[in-house]
Amino acid sequence: MINSSETAAIQPATLEQVLAFMDTVEPGKFDYDLFLKLAKRLTQATIELVPLRTNESGQTEVLLTRRPPNDPWGYEWHVPGTILLAGDEVTHPKDYSQAFGRLLGENGELKSGVQAVGDPVEVATERRITRRGPELSVLHYVRVVGEPVVGSFFAMDGFPGNVPGRGVIEHHADFIPRVVARYEADRLGIQA
Repeated sequence: MINSSETAAIQPATLEQVLAFMDTVEPGKFDYDLFLKLAKRLTQATIELVPLRTNESGQTEVLLTRRPPNDPWGYEWHVPGTILLAGDEVTHPKDYSQAFGRLLGENGELKSGVQAVGDPVEVATERRITRRGPELSVLHYVRVVGEPVVGSFFAMDGFPGNVPGRGVIEHHADFIPRVVARYEADRLGIQA
């Protein structure tokens, strides 16, 4: 929340213009450039979804795709994620259904072409400062099957050093191993 002493440095006409403009912005998705400016100044709530599979050798693999070039993490590898939008409905405190709908589609298929098996499993909530700005992220994993049409699976053995190119977004490289540890514990029936 901005207090009056912080707004005192802003010229009254400029502040009035900014406030009038913000009144025209509808809740939900809005202009990407505006989002990036706001993201530096406000904590964004994100949903991160780590797609995982166990290969025939019993090793866990994570599906990563590359970010677009105009992104703060241009060309780096990442897991799917989305911002919680102000217009997303909330039917209960853990309702991320609209966010998952943006990530998984109607039939549980990720944009990369793999199919989710079961519902996403919540692992943790973490707060961090990223290149885009401050974030509060709810981390999930989902077991997937199929071969991606976009992105690639990477073995967790050697991760993230086994990911080529510009590498994995730093905070994704940080949380993916913790999410995988939970997935492996759940798969083996071990209490985490």
